[in-house]
Amino acid sequence: MNDVLNSPDFIKLSKELSKPNIFNILSLEYYEIRHSNFLGWLINPNESHKLKKMHCKNLINVLFPNFNGDYLNPTVHREKYNIDLLIESSDEVLVLENKIYAKDHVNQLNTYRQKIMNNDSYKNKQFHFTYLTPKGGDPTDTNEINYWNNSSYEEIIVFLRKLLKESEMIERTRLFIEDYVRSLELYVLKNNSLNRLAKKITTDFKKNMYELLSSNNLENHSLDTIRALQFIKSNSSFEKGKGFFRTESRFSNAFKTALKEISCTPLKTGKNQSTYLRFNPKVFDTSGIGVDDIPFSFSFRFFDNKQKLFLYGTVLPENISNIKYRKKIINQRNIFAKSLKENFVSRPGKKHVGIYSKSISFNPLDFNEMNIDKEIKSIIIKNFNDDISLITDSLIKLLQN
Repeated sequence: MNDVLNSPDFIKLSKELSKPNIFNILSLEYYEIRHSNFLGWLINPNESHKLKKMHCKNLINVLFPNFNGDYLNPTVHREKYNIDLLIESSDEVLVLENKIYAKDHVNQLNTYRQKIMNNDSYKNKQFHFTYLTPKGGDPTDTNEINYWNNSSYEEIIVFLRKLLKESEMIERTRLFIEDYVRSLELYVLKNNSLNRLAKKITTDFKKNMYELLSSNNLENHSLDTIRALQFIKSNSSFEKGKGFFRTESRFSNAFKTALKEISCTPLKTGKNQSTYLRFNPKVFDTSGIGVDDIPFSFSFRFFDNKQKLFLYGTVLPENISNIKYRKKIINQRNIFAKSLKENFVSRPGKKHVGIYSKSISFNPLDFNEMNIDKEIKSIIIKNFNDDISLITDSLIKLLQN
């Protein structure tokens, strides 16, 4: 563990992240509404930043490339009609929907657009609609794509860097913009040299880093060290075992996607059950046996203290609908022993009766965030798919006889 904390790269990262930044101090980097507030401040030529009106107009043109109207005395609204930024000039209306971590929900963009276009206050005005995301992605609502211009925080950073380099401004405004650019790079776009350094540290100290990030005893470290570890964690594929398969987990989504692609169906679990991911082969649905009558399921579980991923095949607890088939499987459980070999469960339990258990080494930090779906699918196919098929075929034959 000390190898990580005493490494030159970690010391450098910790030192750089300890530099004060107003957006980080106030924890504003993760809230879309705060980004909209800052952009609204920048594009309003009447605000306290004292930027020249031409600079505000140039930023507007980054966000709304087709706008070419009067921008001498605009009115900038925040959250009017629930719209992130609504800008009114003398003859045009500009609508900005800001999405950093979320996507537009059902009919959201259409609702905003219709509300503005059908507003009597804006009769005879020209409309501009922009959908702002970190990298200029399309809206989820494909019916709205043709109505909304795509803009990106990447473009905003390019503009702001040029503004800092070429323009005079009051010192406090300069500091705010510098802090904002740095915050965007570190926490939204994750394209700063420090993001690359964090990933390098993870690669260089993979095993130790996982143990360090899993530790619940970080309070003994300095605030700078804790901050650096949290930053490394946010730039990795780290997940702990408990809650590993929670709904918002990137691994949960990757496993579910992979299972569907190998003809398996992930099963719904209780709201608070996120340690296991249960699934059934889709062939259960077409076996001629009611799927609810088959008292069997597979489940994945990750143990972070062992850095092991387990797949279990288990006979489920008895109920009214499965009692007949459950007894049949348990009475003939040993037919699986020969084919499963060392993966056959010798101590099966009584309520949940084990048939199969296999583990592989698994470190979440091994995975590339951009290719995690493909990598998880590859692991399942390589290590578990043959066993899933073998157990499924044997189980169905047993129950159909």
